[in-house]
Amino acid sequence: MMKSEDTPQIVKNSMASGFDKAPEYWFIIVGMAIYIAMRNAEAAPLRTRLLKALTAGMLAVGLSPELATRIGFSEGITAVIIMAFGQIILDGVTGLLGDRDFIKEILRSYLTKGGSK
Repeated sequence: MMKSEDTPQIVKNSMASGFDKAPEYWFIIVGMAIYIAMRNAEAAPLRTRLLKALTAGMLAVGLSPELATRIGFSEGITAVIIMAFGQIILDGVTGLLGDRDFIKEILRSYLTKGGSK
Protein backbone atom coordinates (compact mmCIF):
# COMPACT_ATOMS: atom_id res chain seq x y z
CA MET A 1 0.00 0.00 0.00
CA MET A 2 1.30 3.44 -0.90
CA LYS A 3 2.06 5.73 2.02
CA SER A 4 1.58 9.49 2.00
CA GLU A 5 5.32 10.12 1.90
CA ASP A 6 5.57 7.86 -1.21
CA THR A 7 3.12 10.00 -3.18
CA PRO A 8 4.94 12.13 -5.76
CA GLN A 9 4.90 15.88 -5.02
CA ILE A 10 3.10 16.73 -8.26
CA VAL A 11 0.21 14.43 -7.28
CA LYS A 12 0.04 16.00 -3.81
CA ASN A 13 -0.05 19.49 -5.33
CA SER A 14 -2.75 18.63 -7.88
CA MET A 15 -4.92 16.93 -5.26
CA ALA A 16 -4.67 19.86 -2.87
CA SER A 17 -5.13 22.57 -5.49
CA GLY A 18 -8.48 21.17 -6.55
CA PHE A 19 -10.19 21.84 -3.24
CA ASP A 20 -8.40 24.85 -1.81
CA LYS A 21 -10.61 27.37 -3.60
CA ALA A 22 -12.24 30.37 -1.99
CA PRO A 23 -15.81 29.89 -0.71
CA GLU A 24 -17.03 32.31 -3.40
CA TYR A 25 -15.84 29.89 -6.09
CA TRP A 26 -17.84 27.03 -4.58
CA PHE A 27 -20.89 29.30 -4.18
CA ILE A 28 -20.68 30.04 -7.91
CA ILE A 29 -20.41 26.34 -8.80
CA VAL A 30 -23.31 25.35 -6.53
CA GLY A 31 -25.43 28.31 -7.64
CA MET A 32 -24.95 27.51 -11.32
CA ALA A 33 -25.63 23.83 -10.66
CA ILE A 34 -28.91 24.72 -8.93
CA TYR A 35 -29.84 27.02 -11.81
CA ILE A 36 -29.10 24.30 -14.36
CA ALA A 37 -31.00 21.68 -12.36
CA MET A 38 -34.07 23.91 -11.99
CA ARG A 39 -34.06 25.16 -15.60
CA ASN A 40 -36.79 23.60 -17.75
CA ALA A 41 -38.19 21.72 -14.78
CA GLU A 42 -41.38 20.83 -16.67
CA ALA A 43 -39.55 19.58 -19.76
CA ALA A 44 -37.00 17.15 -18.35
CA PRO A 45 -37.06 14.59 -15.54
CA LEU A 46 -35.26 15.48 -12.31
CA ARG A 47 -32.63 12.76 -12.80
CA THR A 48 -31.66 14.14 -16.21
CA ARG A 49 -31.46 17.71 -14.92
CA LEU A 50 -29.33 16.66 -11.93
CA LEU A 51 -26.93 14.68 -14.14
CA LYS A 52 -26.55 17.65 -16.50
CA ALA A 53 -25.90 19.97 -13.57
CA LEU A 54 -23.36 17.57 -12.06
CA THR A 55 -21.59 17.14 -15.40
CA ALA A 56 -21.43 20.88 -16.04
CA GLY A 57 -20.15 21.47 -12.50
CA MET A 58 -17.44 18.85 -12.84
CA LEU A 59 -16.35 20.34 -16.16
CA ALA A 60 -16.15 23.78 -14.55
CA VAL A 61 -14.16 22.59 -11.54
CA GLY A 62 -11.78 20.64 -13.75
CA LEU A 63 -11.27 23.19 -16.50
CA SER A 64 -11.62 26.59 -14.84
CA PRO A 65 -8.13 26.86 -13.28
CA GLU A 66 -6.36 26.19 -16.57
CA LEU A 67 -8.76 28.15 -18.75
CA ALA A 68 -8.78 31.12 -16.37
CA THR A 69 -5.03 31.55 -16.79
CA ARG A 70 -5.35 31.36 -20.56
CA ILE A 71 -8.22 33.83 -21.02
CA GLY A 72 -7.37 36.17 -18.15
CA PHE A 73 -10.66 35.99 -16.23
CA SER A 74 -11.11 34.93 -12.62
CA GLU A 75 -11.80 31.27 -11.95
CA GLY A 76 -15.34 32.10 -10.84
CA ILE A 77 -16.25 33.86 -14.08
CA THR A 78 -14.51 31.15 -16.07
CA ALA A 79 -16.53 28.51 -14.20
CA VAL A 80 -19.78 30.29 -15.12
CA ILE A 81 -18.71 30.45 -18.78
CA ILE A 82 -17.76 26.76 -18.81
CA MET A 83 -21.00 25.71 -17.12
CA ALA A 84 -23.13 27.83 -19.47
CA PHE A 85 -21.46 26.58 -22.64
CA GLY A 86 -21.24 23.09 -21.19
CA GLN A 87 -24.99 23.15 -20.63
CA ILE A 88 -25.62 24.30 -24.21
CA ILE A 89 -23.38 21.54 -25.56
CA LEU A 90 -24.97 18.90 -23.29
CA ASP A 91 -28.46 19.98 -24.39
CA GLY A 92 -27.41 19.77 -28.04
CA VAL A 93 -25.78 16.38 -27.73
CA THR A 94 -28.65 14.85 -25.75
CA GLY A 95 -31.10 16.32 -28.25
CA LEU A 96 -29.23 14.78 -31.17
CA LEU A 97 -28.75 11.43 -29.48
CA GLY A 98 -32.38 11.37 -28.42
CA ASP A 99 -33.54 11.77 -32.03
CA ARG A 100 -33.23 8.21 -33.28
CA ASP A 101 -34.62 9.01 -36.71
CA PHE A 102 -31.92 11.64 -37.23
CA ILE A 103 -29.18 9.18 -36.25
CA LYS A 104 -30.64 6.49 -38.52
CA GLU A 105 -30.75 8.96 -41.43
CA ILE A 106 -27.10 9.93 -40.89
CA LEU A 107 -26.06 6.27 -40.75
CA ARG A 108 -28.10 5.43 -43.88
CA SER A 109 -26.59 8.35 -45.73
CA TYR A 110 -23.08 7.36 -44.66
CA LEU A 111 -23.52 3.68 -45.47
CA THR A 112 -25.21 4.19 -48.85
CA LYS A 113 -22.38 6.44 -49.98
CA GLY A 114 -19.88 3.87 -48.84
CA GLY A 115 -18.38 6.20 -46.28
CA SER A 116 -16.64 8.28 -48.94
CA LYS A 117 -17.25 11.86 -49.97
